[in-house]
Formats: sequence, C-alpha cells, structure tokens
Amino acid sequence: MSPLRSKLCRDSETATEDFQESVIDVPSFGMVRFTCRRVRSKHRKSVHVFWNAIAAVKIE
Repeated sequence: MSPLRSKLCRDSETATEDFQESVIDVPSFGMVRFTCRRVRSKHRKSVHVFWNAIAAVKIE
C-alpha cells in the first residue's frame, strides 16, 4: 500500500461509514481535501470492499 493511500483511508472492511474526508499535505502541491466513498463489489461468491476517491479539492 502506498504511503499516501495509508494516510488517506481507513480499513474499508471495518469502516462503519460510507463516506469519509481526509486532508493530506501532497508534496510539491500543497494541502488537499479528499472525499472518498466506500464501494462494495460482488463477483460470484466474493465481495470486495474498497475506497474510491470521488473528489479532491486544493485547500488554500
């Protein structure tokens, strides 16, 4: 897992909320607020749960 992803999202399997926001200092760009949505994908008998970034806004 990349260092940015580990700062951005909590574990999607154990999270209780479907949306979350995180503020991260991105090198050489500045502070960015990410809004993420938890997604469940079912394929046959397997269910995969993951975070999907739906918005990123630069904070002044």
